[in-house]
Amino acid sequence: MTDAIDENGASRSSAQADRIWRAATAVPVLTVFLLIVLDLVLRQGNFIDAMGFHTVDVWGLPARLELCKKTAPDVALVGSSLLLVLNQDEQGRHFYSGVYPPHFQELLSRSTRQPVTCINLCTGLQMPSETYLIAEAVMGQSNHPPVMILGIALRDFIHDQYALEWSCDSFASIAPYVPLSLNVLSQMSSATAVRELVLCHIWYLYRDRIDFKSVLSAWTKNFLELLPLDMPYPRLGFDHTWRPQRRGFLHETWVPRQQEKFTEEIYRTRPQFLKRFFRNMQAGIYRQGSESTMRLQTHYLEALIRTCQERDVQLVVVNMPLSPEFQRLVPPGLYDTFGRFLRYFASFPNVAVIDFYNQPE
Repeated sequence: MTDAIDENGASRSSAQADRIWRAATAVPVLTVFLLIVLDLVLRQGNFIDAMGFHTVDVWGLPARLELCKKTAPDVALVGSSLLLVLNQDEQGRHFYSGVYPPHFQELLSRSTRQPVTCINLCTGLQMPSETYLIAEAVMGQSNHPPVMILGIALRDFIHDQYALEWSCDSFASIAPYVPLSLNVLSQMSSATAVRELVLCHIWYLYRDRIDFKSVLSAWTKNFLELLPLDMPYPRLGFDHTWRPQRRGFLHETWVPRQQEKFTEEIYRTRPQFLKRFFRNMQAGIYRQGSESTMRLQTHYLEALIRTCQERDVQLVVVNMPLSPEFQRLVPPGLYDTFGRFLRYFASFPNVAVIDFYNQPE
């Protein structure tokens, strides 16, 4: 009888272990496990970005935000990458989009007669909605920069292509560093904006989903180019133009911050081409800019100012200049309205406005 009981117990234990094993190796369980592992791997760094593909980290902001937290600089440069012209010396050197602006930092140190450290958090085509999120990410620490210098232009308030927060280049890249406080979530313009911020903050696989699409798309296009296609895919070629061609950068592999020398070469060898490109881009923006975009971006600038007030941060707003040629593209009266808009913000106690457009001297 004892032997029978032992056998029954062993049989039940074996059956139970078998059920546990089958449950643990079921397809849904394994799928969830793999997703968790992949999400943890993605949090260690964007290896797809490191391979040179176009990703959410196209401007390299995560590394700069981490460095800002560790080094506690005196000044954070935010906003449009146009602000980096402040880093050019008389010979036009030192203009770049790296981590530190060496020439500008030296000028600040010289004028204040004390060491001043700066960190560059500017990105290409940065909108005020992105700047607000960057500020919230930076100011969530106790040793945040006491001064923020914000470079803006009229373009930053009317560029309809980036009117929705989650459509901006750096939205998903910034999201994991933005605190999910009620104050931040209440600033979002819609339930969709809240959802996108929350999902990108807590779930890296969701945040990086477009990265995998870029890889698969680039691999597929390069493979298909081996076939006798009637027309190749559009690429940015070594003649500095986007057109169907078999050599050059696909959109999925064009990473601006990794191709600075390429852009500099365009400026040196084909300056008129580059000027024409930017003129057409600016003209398109001014033709399409809408009041709804202006209202949304104004809302985020106001939110940024309140955040700076609460954290005792001095905000210096720099209205970047436009060349006379580009000024002629602005519809009559629009810049006068923008000027009154800037003067209103200059009335806030923690805000200083430097107007390089209306007061170049």
